[in-house]
Amino acid sequence: MTGRGIGRGIGRGLPRADSVAPPAAPSADDSVPSTSSAPTSAISPPQVTPGVGRGRGFALQAAAATPAPAQPAAAATGTLPQDAPPTAATTTVFARRGIVGRGRRLGVSASVPSTSVAAPEIGTTGTGLPPAPPAVGPIPREQPVDLAQRMQQLQTGDKPVASVPTADRRSGDAGQGPLQSATAPAGDGQAVAVPGARPGDIPQGAEGARLERERREAELRFKRKPKGQTGRPVNLAGNVVHFEAAQYAMVYEYRVDFYPQTWSTRLRPKLIEKIEQHFPGPYLFDFDNLFLAVQLPKEEQDYFVDSPFSPDQKYKLTVRQVMQNRVNESKELMNLVVRELEMALKFVQIGRNRYDPSKRVQLKEGNMPALEIWPGFQTSVNPYSGGILLMADAAFRVVRVGNVKMLLDQWKNTSGPRGELMQKLVRDNLIGSTVLTPYNDKSYTVSEIKWDENPTNTFKTREGDISYVDYYKKHHNIDIKDMKQPLMFSKPAPTGVRRRENRLIALIPELCQLTGIQDDLRANFNAMKAITQTTKLSPKNRFEYIANYLNSLKSTDIAKTLMESWGIKISTELLRFNGRVLPPESLQFGNARGMVTAPDNGDWTRSATCKGGILSSMPLQKWSIIFQQRDQRTAEEFSCMLGDVGQQLGMNVAAPNPMPLTTDTNIAYVNCVQSAVTKHKSEMVVLIFPTPRDDRYAAVKKACHVTYGVASQCINQRTLSKPDRMRAIVQKIALQMNCKLGGYLWRMGNIQIPLRQNDEPVRMMVVGIDAYHDLKRQRESVTAMVASTDDTFTRWHSRCNFQNPKAELGSGLNISFMSALNAYVKRNKFLPNVIVFFRDGLSDDELDKAGNYELPQLLHVCRDPAVVMELFQEDSSSSESSNSRSEADWDPEVYYIVVQKRINQRMFLVEKKGAEETLNNPKPGTVCDEVITRRDMYDFYLVPQNVREGSVTPVHFVVVHQPEKPRLSVDHIQSLAYKLTHMYYNWTGTIKVPAPCMYAHKLAYQSGACYDRTEPKMDIADKLFFL
Repeated sequence: MTGRGIGRGIGRGLPRADSVAPPAAPSADDSVPSTSSAPTSAISPPQVTPGVGRGRGFALQAAAATPAPAQPAAAATGTLPQDAPPTAATTTVFARRGIVGRGRRLGVSASVPSTSVAAPEIGTTGTGLPPAPPAVGPIPREQPVDLAQRMQQLQTGDKPVASVPTADRRSGDAGQGPLQSATAPAGDGQAVAVPGARPGDIPQGAEGARLERERREAELRFKRKPKGQTGRPVNLAGNVVHFEAAQYAMVYEYRVDFYPQTWSTRLRPKLIEKIEQHFPGPYLFDFDNLFLAVQLPKEEQDYFVDSPFSPDQKYKLTVRQVMQNRVNESKELMNLVVRELEMALKFVQIGRNRYDPSKRVQLKEGNMPALEIWPGFQTSVNPYSGGILLMADAAFRVVRVGNVKMLLDQWKNTSGPRGELMQKLVRDNLIGSTVLTPYNDKSYTVSEIKWDENPTNTFKTREGDISYVDYYKKHHNIDIKDMKQPLMFSKPAPTGVRRRENRLIALIPELCQLTGIQDDLRANFNAMKAITQTTKLSPKNRFEYIANYLNSLKSTDIAKTLMESWGIKISTELLRFNGRVLPPESLQFGNARGMVTAPDNGDWTRSATCKGGILSSMPLQKWSIIFQQRDQRTAEEFSCMLGDVGQQLGMNVAAPNPMPLTTDTNIAYVNCVQSAVTKHKSEMVVLIFPTPRDDRYAAVKKACHVTYGVASQCINQRTLSKPDRMRAIVQKIALQMNCKLGGYLWRMGNIQIPLRQNDEPVRMMVVGIDAYHDLKRQRESVTAMVASTDDTFTRWHSRCNFQNPKAELGSGLNISFMSALNAYVKRNKFLPNVIVFFRDGLSDDELDKAGNYELPQLLHVCRDPAVVMELFQEDSSSSESSNSRSEADWDPEVYYIVVQKRINQRMFLVEKKGAEETLNNPKPGTVCDEVITRRDMYDFYLVPQNVREGSVTPVHFVVVHQPEKPRLSVDHIQSLAYKLTHMYYNWTGTIKVPAPCMYAHKLAYQSGACYDRTEPKMDIADKLFFL
């Protein structure tokens, strides 16, 4: 039977025998397969018919109906179903594929077990499904365990689960030698195999199976977490759906160890193929995880097979049972099933998402470059409070029409062959971008471009040296036309099984398409308008988009057979749940009108810019304005308008010191700043730039903040060129300048926290932490910390520190935290007793690492008695402290909350209009802490903003650490997070994250992009100079 070839660039046949590095030979005892240790089973092997075709080959074969075995009265593991059908047809589906990074093997064989096998022993019925199981739990190793009782323990958290090392468990074997540097062209997976070891943390053997079992138990465990009560209840829907499973559908999860060890993502699935006849039913394999619908006779079994690539090489495969689970409660299995269903739709994978190029949308308007929008989907399966759910959302990818070489030629014509502008264009638009290679439908991130190399260069293979021209002709039948074009290189991230620190993948520009939105597209108004109109979906359109995806996911023959063999269904009804809308926030401005309720649309520009709107204004007496001589009129108009606006806002603005320039160079601006500070004693420097340039901006900011410690305001001349918008623009600039001088614009209402017995009033400090990574220039990363120094959260202290490139977790946070505490004590004469950290920019995989690395730094400062002595020794007025208890007993409550804004979760407000239901964006202040929250986290979702176009994305808050007896309830934490979204002084409205997170983000970006590994002067640390 001939199967259908499905999928492009996937499973393209077997690799050459010499493309896989042969591992060490096994011992003499393992050289011949052992018949005594081979498993014996009366279950008939699955009928497998290999598919023929490019891509995945599926062969469907329907065998004659076979009578089901007689049902015994009872089984050892439970009661057999009474409604089992008397007959069942044998359906065999076979699929295989190899993907770079993870080798997978799919074998779906819903075969009928032989009647000679006792049903209680094997645990199958005539349908190939297991009998009625108890609840989810691990397989007992020493003593029998009641699985229903174990599931109850996991749900209530009665038994803690041991922690698992956080490093990637598939990264390799530390016993092998180091990696060798190598370069390979981008081809089908591994064009040139590079031997080497990749260290791992989960060992092989029984210990590895135990750690794997503990890790999965931890994911099943429900964390006790409170639910909030404050707010008006509303009905919500999310972009998540349930998995529906047959009543007795079970999955048996195994771990496969390979001896000798091999990390080949092609070899591992091929070795599994050689033992698939011993699997009594459907199975899925993913690198070292094996999922079976029917349990093997033994919990641990050895198999001995020959290598399909080298007959002299023998391998020993040890299969150990990890745990059994209900099918719809296995996150790993459901992720694999969804991935297989998406592969059947012939989607192209770019990054983590999959796209449908057949439904691409062409964009070409005016002066914008020719673009294509590829629609796609982003999906994930995770354990939520409402069960194992499938999250699905729309995704779009911008793809440039034409190849990268055409772009290089275009940039070369406008800037010269290798001029400075050419290098800047390549660095800004190409380095760090993702390119597609249509000949294999793979994507790569460009890390560098080498102008001194071209396709005629050669690289080493086991067959000898070969040029890139000959390689692509031989392997892809592609003729490279331009022999002088430079080579691009991609360095894979050292994660997962592809942990190859020194491996480079060569890319040919004329064979690559550029994807994503680069700087030149962002500067093109027509391009951004066309992209936005295509990709922004209203809640109703997004709902229909997701529903169409879910329907198409189940429409293929492969999907129907696969889901039927595992006894699962994917619901097409989006999950509904309850939410709450928090009370609107009250703000106080400087016009003596008292507290003002924030508008429903989250915009209070009118209140902030009315007469006397600034709550605390700072006079601007000595300041200089630097501009080009040709822009003198613009500078004069700006100065005059700033005086008028300042008078209206309650800000005293004196006449500036004009400093015109005749040359437009970075050194000219820096020298003028020096003269303004040292000669004219300016407390603020305003600069009007003729054109936007990153290098000029960085030079000026470094001179002002690092060298001289003076506030600065940079303005592009084009911003001030529209007379009808001049006043509105100058109003916002005046608000910024007031904050940079040390003033503040408004304040929020206080949080009412009831006093407990023998407790002092709450003295709270909120802290924001964020990191910046310069991926294009590969410079050092920056971690910034911004902390409040008063009880109204209007005064802030900021510090930053530099660390290794791409390092997300902050080092030296204890120093920054000590500095913030010192500033707090100097202003208040006492220490805070409640400290709330909002950490931005961490993914789920980094939560445990942050708790084990960043949090101890902060807790050590709070627990060290020497810190208190040092803080109050620096404050000469410490005797004026009004504390009722000794500061030596200082033990503050510390809350560490991670803020995740780049998430795929969506929430829709369900409203009834007559007999019909409509979907809209939730109102600002909508919070949800049930159903869609993670079952192993103390978390909630918050919608802080009002969105006029498209669909709103909530913000995910995860409470990683809090005291055993916290004073802040879940309502207090949710209210605090929402209130702080009103306190960002660079925007007269709510923002997406709490204000200290955004302040830290701004400081981290400016420090990494401008300050050149030097911290700003401490003279301006108590001002928002980085706005």
